[in-house]
Amino acid sequence: MIDKPKNEVRIYNSKAIIFQNDFDVWQFRIWLADEDKYFRQFLRTKYKAKAIADTEEMYEDIKYMKRRGKEIYSISIEQAVVIVLASDDCYDVPKYKQLEIEHV
Repeated sequence: MIDKPKNEVRIYNSKAIIFQNDFDVWQFRIWLADEDKYFRQFLRTKYKAKAIADTEEMYEDIKYMKRRGKEIYSISIEQAVVIVLASDDCYDVPKYKQLEIEHV
């Protein structure tokens, strides 16, 4: 059975959650549905009011980035390899490199 974090507080209709870890420091967590991942951040405070204020600011920043089409996480190595292998330009050697090879 998974233990529920202590002192869990839901913010913005449960869209964001803050909770205290074992050291009583508040942490922020939000589910990013389009990236299929959780975003987690230590809030570096033991005070609930400051944690809520920081969470609201962080939530608004993430919401703004998402509206502008920004990703929170970068692509994985597997996704990068697929992109490189799918492009036709990846196997072209620049002409200056070809000249260096011929003169060697």
